[in-house]
Formats: sequence, C-alpha cells, structure tokens
Amino acid sequence: MNRFALSLILLLITLNLFSQNTRDTLLIINNYSEQIDIYSPKYLYINILSESNDIKQILDIENQKIKIELDSTIELPYEYKITMIYIEREQSIKLLQEISVDTAAEEPSQQIPILSSTQIYEEKNDLVTNGYISRGIMMSSQGQSSVQSSLDLQFYGEIAPFLIEGSLNDRNLPIQPEGTSARLQEIDRVYITLKKDNFKLTLGDFNIKSGDNTYFSKYSRKLQGSMFVNQNKSKKNIYNYGGAVAMNKGKYDRVELQLVDGVSGPYKLRGTDANYIQIIANSENVYLDGNILQRGYDADYIIDYNTAEIIFMPKLFIRSSMHIVVEFLYTDYNYAQSSYGLFTEISNKKLLWGINYFSEGDVKSQPLLLTLSDSDKVLLSNTGANLPVEIPSFQTTSFDKKKILYKLIDTLGYDSVFVYCRDSTVQLYEVNFTFVGQNKGNYKISNYAANGKIYEWIPPINGIPQGEYEPIRILNAPNRLNTVESYLYYKPNEKLEARIRLGYSQHDKNTYSNNDSINQGIAYKMQLITKSSVNHTFEIFSQGMHTNFSSLEPIYTAEESRILNKDLFSNKKMEFLNGLNYNYNDKSNNYAQLSTSFFNTSKNEYSILSIANAKFNYKNFNFLTNNNYSHTRLPLYKVDFYRSNSNLDWKIKSIWLGISNKIEYHPIKKNDTIQNNSQQYYSVSPYIAWGDSSRTFIKLYYEYYNEKIPIDRYQQKGGYQLLMKHKIWNLKQNNYIVFQSTNSQEKNYFTSENEINLNTRDKSLITQLRYILAQKQTPQIDYSFIEVPIGQGTHYWIDANNNGLQELNEFHIANFSDQAQYILLSIPTQDYISTYSQTLSFNFRFSPSLINKLPKFFKNFNLQTFIDINQASKEINFLNFSYKNADSVITFNNRIRNVLEYHPKKINLSIRYEYYKQKSLQTLIVGNIEQMRENNALQIFVPITKKWNLQSQSDYLKQMNKSIFQQSTTYDYNQYSQKLELQYLETKYQIRISPRYAYMYNDNLKINKLELTLEPRIFSLKAGTFIAKLGYLYNDAKANMDPTIEYLMLEGYKPGSNGLIQIQWQKTLNQVIQISLQYEGRISQHISMTHVGSINVRALL
Repeated sequence: MNRFALSLILLLITLNLFSQNTRDTLLIINNYSEQIDIYSPKYLYINILSESNDIKQILDIENQKIKIELDSTIELPYEYKITMIYIEREQSIKLLQEISVDTAAEEPSQQIPILSSTQIYEEKNDLVTNGYISRGIMMSSQGQSSVQSSLDLQFYGEIAPFLIEGSLNDRNLPIQPEGTSARLQEIDRVYITLKKDNFKLTLGDFNIKSGDNTYFSKYSRKLQGSMFVNQNKSKKNIYNYGGAVAMNKGKYDRVELQLVDGVSGPYKLRGTDANYIQIIANSENVYLDGNILQRGYDADYIIDYNTAEIIFMPKLFIRSSMHIVVEFLYTDYNYAQSSYGLFTEISNKKLLWGINYFSEGDVKSQPLLLTLSDSDKVLLSNTGANLPVEIPSFQTTSFDKKKILYKLIDTLGYDSVFVYCRDSTVQLYEVNFTFVGQNKGNYKISNYAANGKIYEWIPPINGIPQGEYEPIRILNAPNRLNTVESYLYYKPNEKLEARIRLGYSQHDKNTYSNNDSINQGIAYKMQLITKSSVNHTFEIFSQGMHTNFSSLEPIYTAEESRILNKDLFSNKKMEFLNGLNYNYNDKSNNYAQLSTSFFNTSKNEYSILSIANAKFNYKNFNFLTNNNYSHTRLPLYKVDFYRSNSNLDWKIKSIWLGISNKIEYHPIKKNDTIQNNSQQYYSVSPYIAWGDSSRTFIKLYYEYYNEKIPIDRYQQKGGYQLLMKHKIWNLKQNNYIVFQSTNSQEKNYFTSENEINLNTRDKSLITQLRYILAQKQTPQIDYSFIEVPIGQGTHYWIDANNNGLQELNEFHIANFSDQAQYILLSIPTQDYISTYSQTLSFNFRFSPSLINKLPKFFKNFNLQTFIDINQASKEINFLNFSYKNADSVITFNNRIRNVLEYHPKKINLSIRYEYYKQKSLQTLIVGNIEQMRENNALQIFVPITKKWNLQSQSDYLKQMNKSIFQQSTTYDYNQYSQKLELQYLETKYQIRISPRYAYMYNDNLKINKLELTLEPRIFSLKAGTFIAKLGYLYNDAKANMDPTIEYLMLEGYKPGSNGLIQIQWQKTLNQVIQISLQYEGRISQHISMTHVGSINVRALL
C-alpha cells in the first residue's frame, strides 16, 4: 500500500509538476480585518498556500477573494507572503467541476452492491494536483534534534484508461473532529480511487456498508485497506460482485445510558473491552425509545468523539425513565483488527440470489497498547473462553525520581497494601492500576503529577470495597467472527414475492487457545409477501436462530429486545420468531400497520407481541399513534409490556391546537414480586402553537407526568418555544421548568436557552447575545504532559521545587521553539459532579464606515466587543458569574475582549486600543487552579513619509496563577512596557529599529528591562527573502530569583545582559521548490550561547 502510494506520488509529480502556474506575492496588510480581491479573467481555478500561522485565512473560490483576520497581537503593517497556484481559463470547465468538491461532505459509505454514475472528462489525459511535500530538521547546541515532515496532496483527473481521484497525507491525527453539527469533515482521510465504466477500486480509507438485501450479516464499518466493486450485464441477468481486505479503524458496540433526572450530560460512553475509548467520528446512532436523534447544537445532542462523552440539548428534558441507546464504533487499543469480505449478487426480472461473506477480528500477532509476555500468551492459551483474565500488575524496581513508586506494607489486618513512597532505602515497586468500577476496587486517586497518578489504598467497610482501582492487568484475548449469508428472492408477479435466507457464523472467542470450543450457529428467515392492491401489503414470516449464532451487529434493535424481554430468557438451543404483518398506505400519506408475532425458545418460555401504528390526516386534523403490547411467560418471570404514543392536532388558519400522550406499563414480576427495573408511567401534554417555523413561531405547552414504578412521583412541566425572524433581527427561546413531587421530597428542574441576533440593514451594527442555563454533571479533569521532540511541543518544564518530579503546575508556555518539548493532554476522569451550568456569550461589532450619511470623522472608527463566560457550580447562580465561593464553583472561564480602532484614510494614521481579560478556575481532585491575565494595549501607527513610519506600543499587564495544592507555582505580578519602532518600508528592503522599556513588579520584586532590536529585511525574486533580528536585552533582576517567576517575568531570558540573533532565509526555486533556513542564537550573562538551526524544504505539487 505505502509502496504503491509513493509510486503514484512520483508519477503525479512527473506528469503534472509544471502543468500548474504559481506566483509568489507579498501583501502589506494595514488592517486587522481585510478582504483582498484576487479576481482575474485569465484564471479559472485559484488556490492559496501560506507559511503563516498567525492569520485566519478564508478563501472564497466562488468570488475569488481572500478574507484575512489577523490576531490582535500582530503588529501593523503586516507582511503576508502567499503562493498563488492557478489554472488558466482555457482548460476544461468540466475538469474544474471535478476538482471543486465539497470538502465538508463526508465520504458516503460504499454500499454493497453499489453502482455510481461515471463522469466523463471533456479532455483526455487531464490531471490536476494540489498540495505539497515538506521535510524539515531542527537542531540545537544542547544536543537536541527533531525531524518534521508533512505530505498533503489532492489530485483529480484521468490516467488512461482510469479516472483517478485521491487524497494523500501523513497527518495521521490522533484526534477526531467536533461532533457539534450534522455534517463533519474527515480531515485525515487518505485514499486513491480508480474508476472505469462500472468498475471502482478504492485504496486507503473508505466506509463500507452491507447491501440492503442482507439481514444476518448486516454491518457498517470504517476501514483502511482496499475494496473493489463491479457490475456486468448480460441479456437476462445483472451480476454485481466485490470484495474488501482492510484493517478496522473501530470496533462496534451498543450501550444504554444510565440517565439522571434533569441532567443533560455529559454521559460517558465505554466500550466492551475498555473504559477509556475514542469514538470514530460520525459512526454513532443515538436512539430515544427506538426513535433516532439528530446531532447538532440546534438539534438533539452533541458528542465529543475524543473523550467519548455525549451531551443532550436543552430542548430535550432527560428523565431516568427514558431509554437512550447509542451505537458506535470505537478505537480498541488491545489488538490491531482486520476485516475481509466477498459478495456476489445475480438478479433478473423474477429472481435475485446473493451470498455475502464477512470476517472481522483481532490480529493476535499485532497487539497495540496491550503488552503480552510469553507467560501471558501461555496463560491465555490455557484459559479457553473464560475471559477476561486478571493478573497482578507490579514489579520490583530501583529508585527513580521520574517514576511514581510504592512500597508494600501490612495495615489494619490487611496485608500487601501499596503505599506511595519516595524513600530510596526501602524495597520499591512499580505498580500499574486498572479502573474496575465504583466500589469494586480498593484504591482511589489521591494526587496527580505530570508523569502519572498517585493512588491511595482505602480500607473496605463491612467487606465492601470503597475504591474503583486495583493493581491488576486485564488480559483480553484476541477473537474472530466469521459470518456468511445466502438469500434468494423470487417474484413471479407484482403481487407475490417469496424470500428465504440462511445464515451461518463461527465465533472464536480466544484465538490463542485450542481449549475454547468455537461457537458455531445457524439462522434462517422465510417471508411470503402479497399485495392485494397498491395500498395493501400482507406478510407472513418465520425466523429461527441457534443460541451460538453471532452477528456482526445485533439482529434485534435495542427497543425490540426490551419489548420482547429477551434478557430474561435462559440459555436455549434455538429461538424462534413467527408472525404476520399488514401495511396500508395511500396517496395522502395516511398509513396503518398491524403486526402480531410469537417469540419462543421452548413451550414454557415465550413472548407474544402485537403492534398497531397509524397516521391519519383529514382536512385540518392530524392524528398519529404508535402502540406496542407484549406478554412474556417464563418459569420464574411473568412480564407484561404496553406502550402507547399518540398525538392529535387541529389547525385553524395559523393556529395549532394539540394534545399528546404517552403511556408505558412494564411490570416485571419474579415469583410474583415486582422487580426494581419495572416501569409504569403516563403523561399528557396539551399545547397551542401559532405561526410558521420559517418566520415567526411560538408554542406554549404543559405536561403532566405521573410515574408509579420504580418510584411514586409526579412532574408538572411548563414551558414555551419562541422563534421570530426578521430581516434585521431574530429571536430564539426555549424555556421550561419542571416541578417534581414524591412522598418524601419536592424538587425542581429547569432549562433556559435564549438567543437574539440584531443587525442593521447596512451591516454597520452586528450583535449576538446567547444565554443557556441547564443542569449537567461535570467531570473532574486529569491533566498530563507528554514529552515530544523539540519544536513540536507547546510547553516548557521548570523544576520549581527542585524535587526532580514533573508536576502539573511546573509547565509553562515556551518562549522559544527549542524549549517547546511538551504537549498538554486533558483527560476527563471517571468522577462526575452534579452542577448547574450557565453560558453567556456576547458579540458586538460597530462599523460606522458602512453608514452613508454619517460624518466622515466618525467613519474612521471601528468598535468590537466579545464576551464569553462559562460556569459550572453546585448551586444555582442565575446570572451571577463569579467564583468567589470556591466550594460551590467547579469550573469557571471568562474571556472579555474590547477593541476600539481609529483609521483616518487620508493620512493613513492608525490608533488601536485593546482590552483583554481572561479568568479561569479549574477544580482538580487534589485542589483548585486559579488563573488570571489582564492586558491594556495602546498601539499608534504614524506615517512620517511615504517610506518612513513610527509605531508605538504601550501595554499594561496583570498576571496571576494560584494553586491550592502547589504553592511553589503561585505567583502574581504586574508589567508596564513601552515600545517604539521606527520603520523604513521599501519594496525590496525594510529596516526596523525598536527600543523597548518594561517595568515589572509585585509585592517582593521590582525589575527594569531594556531591549533594543534591529530587524533588516531584504526581498529579491532572485536571491529570495532574508529576515534578520539582532537584539540586546538587559534587566536588573536578582540572580537568585524563583525559577518560575524568573522564566515568566523575564520572558525566558536570564538576569543581567542577554543577546539574541535570529536569521531566516527563504527562496522559491523553479516556482515549485521552497527552501527555508532558520538560525537562532541566544546568550546570557555567565551562560554559554545556545544555537538553534533548522532547514525546511517544500515541494509544491
């Protein structure tokens, strides 16, 4: 696969290296928000590449414009170098349609069999490529080095006789996109597709889905490997066939959430073989009582794929009586997983026959994060199907200050207890702890360090463990499932059809062992379907499955299993389902469905199921009802199930009057005793609505909810939904409150979601205000830092207390690239706290220049305001955004940014004032971390002549960090700085001379800093771009300062005199190859000079 991809890249370079035109352009940006028109009648296709990471660039291909958003910390004017790749208009218009694909749309699942329409190019042998290959290396005089490489290539076109399309990159990102919208973009998808007539071959990443005719072998997977499909036709028959060989990107699972009344989330998803998992993006299906929910902020739920957490939106009130089931694919890091399958299908006017084979399982020779010794493999081989296996996970070791170590003691009548220890004179152990569940282990987390967690033993109470961790390893054995299904459809005429299908499965639960009997099972299903007319359909069916039959995904939905009470049936050899279905549909979209079926495993174990659903529309009346009833008889259990959902509404002009009700009766009796998982409730909800959801809509509703089992309670829910849309403003509200009463107490729940948008017709004033108040459960966060090669991280470690242990608060944002050796990982723990969450966001932008009749003086101003506040607390703090009560507030984040600008166009003067403040509070298990940063900045740009400018930058900064559990990293200081910059700006060369003075102080320190820098820049088409920076820095700080304060206040430099040299050279060779050389040298008083160099080569494709 990799060899093929490399060969294809070389081929593409050879064919198309000079087929596209490139042009380097240097733009001088004078505003923080600017739009640049790149339209030219000569250009058909334009793409932009830039080296800068300081800008937000939006390319508008349709209108051929670049929208630039600069960060407020960038000094103006800003030089923005771009490489423009363009195709001239003479090239095929049809070819352009091929390359202008919708990158936001997800690659559809390849359904087997599938035939897509073939697109023919207007011109032959056209191939369009877009992308680059980049390689770089960084080295420092301290012996550190790192290699950076990247590949990003997209191509479309024709290499006779195939149409080819693909995307290649080496990002291999370990993160998933945000699950906050209905459409997602797969940013790391790598694939090559070859098409010819009805043949299609895909290499790389692809989605695959079983055909509509499969039943016992249904699946939907995201794979990485190869797949092909093809179709041939004869005079009588159509032949579809295909196959796939690939590695799995995720493992399928289905879980039911344990819901909490009134709590919208987040709810943690856990896999069968793992507690900490990552969900494969866009692989989930979420069902509420059998009805699928939609993803998105304006829909039913959002999901964090990286932390495997799901949050429900305010419009959905969560009750513990609800049944929410989530199906998803997740990353399993025990073993690599492989899949392979084949299918074929033959069809004609009366007959359809097909066979589908699919196999997936673990590759035992490729364990991932699971480390297996030879003794572990022997243990698994002798275990058989008695899985999983738990073994002790500790070993003796010598003292190492970088490790978390324990000693073994006896205490309170318990022996072999591990206690955290840093004493090098005793026998020490390195211990790995595993989460086993609440009250199932004897250890809890007592503290956090950057190199891991510290665990503490908790004595049991009355023999019941009080922790959730144990010093064990869990060995999961590799397994494999093979399935094959054959089906035959016979349709002699339009009114009669017969279907029969057979399934066979082979499930090896432990491929290491020969002692586990491989479970083999068979299944069948027969159907006879008749149509007496266009509107009426009758079906009789019979289905049977052996108890050892295993499917890739469950045959029954979660709701069907609950209605049939399948979990209560004891071990059986065969299970049978026989029944009748009747369906009615008409042209007015009315329908009726009646169904009855009999499920049994023996004469004494059975369930009888009946279904009656209908939808009826007559004039202004609409009626919808869904009803399910089942009766289950077992030797120990007697269960009845009845559920009804109905809605009736009446439309009078623009007014809707309606009422809905829901009833569920599900008593589970074991030996005539009601069980705790029984349910009984009913609800009724009248409502009135007015308007049209596309413009103005309001709905008032009331719901009475009465629950008898498992607890006796009733709830009254009242609320309204409001949506008003106008040309210059719109309002959206969704508010409700729930009053609950039980025999012992009363409790209230509420949710408030409000959003208002206001803008003038000329867009000179744009505002948005959003406020959300809801009840959630907040996870306590586990932070960790991971060391990476130099230049590829974000943080720098300072051993503040000289104990040699990397602790959480000893990491800071790196000031220099060679110090950036750590990245931050944020991992939610298993501990959740019930909280009241409120979010307030406000955006305001006023642009007087867009108002026609305003005096010219006022048109020179521009005002922006941004406020974002998030708070989670144990108590209700309605519109009280403060964290002074630390015992109540769990998390708090507050960001405020105000910008006032003055830009008179005639004299090109620029004055900009910015106020920025950020406050945060994060609660860890061991204490709180409180941080604050506040800055006032005034920037003045004065043009002296056409080429000479003067720029002034004044800053007043306050910074604070307060740690409850780590006093050595608690600091608080203020800083005032003044910088003047004299600029000479010419097309071919520029010079900047900048003196800067800063005064920093706190209760114990006063520091003066003086800095002088010289920055020459030379631009040449032949010689390239040369940028240098020479700096001298002096401060009167004391030599024995606290290391954390020294690093932050001195910005990475040392007390006394410091020197800085930065040199960068960049050149584009042959309009295709870009080469960049960078050097940085730093020297401080009494410290040898640090040298850092890097080289980067990029080839544009």
